[in-house]
Amino acid sequence: MFFSNRLRAGVALALCIAGMATVAHPSMAQNDASSGQAAPQPVLSTNDPRNPYHLTASQQTELRAMNSAAQQQAMSIRDDSTLTNQQKAVKLMHLKASLVTQIKSVLTPAQTEETHKVAQVLEASGAKIKALNLQLEASLTATQKQEAASIKNSAMQQANSIQQSNETIPQKQQQLQQLSASYNQQLTSLLTPSQKAILAQMKAIQQAAPIAARKAIASE
Repeated sequence: MFFSNRLRAGVALALCIAGMATVAHPSMAQNDASSGQAAPQPVLSTNDPRNPYHLTASQQTELRAMNSAAQQQAMSIRDDSTLTNQQKAVKLMHLKASLVTQIKSVLTPAQTEETHKVAQVLEASGAKIKALNLQLEASLTATQKQEAASIKNSAMQQANSIQQSNETIPQKQQQLQQLSASYNQQLTSLLTPSQKAILAQMKAIQQAAPIAARKAIASE
């Protein structure tokens, strides 16, 4: 997929960690690059609009701990040079399944039902994004594909270097986020106005998905 890392990963992540997606909102989880430590995250009240699942303080604490541990395990798997790419993919798949199981054990039946509604909304959004992504790919010229492949290979090499470095996990995550932004900016620069219009539709769907998900919960 041409823009799979940027546009579809957010949907997949939300589906994977369900209730944690709201609590660990990016605006509340900024890392301190100088110290390599994550900034403290506030506990949201059950009536806070940023907490549509109405998670209690205890649930928020447990879910954040689960998510943090899973991120560290995922980074360790990706950094393990003794594993093949296929073995890493299998381990990451098992890690994802384990995280989902842990999260479900913390949620109430009502909250679990809410995550199912959100998943349906996000899956529908993901399908639309995938269709547009395929449309975008089909419109690419041979030259665009060649240049995109070169950009992708360079980004992958840089990502591997970051993952194998001795930096802390938060520092690696920040560097990978910066690399991803640069990578997507370079890809976007290759597009024609009509192709950028397709990309704009993909972005609009992605941005609207969380709002639609919250409406699905509120409509109960």
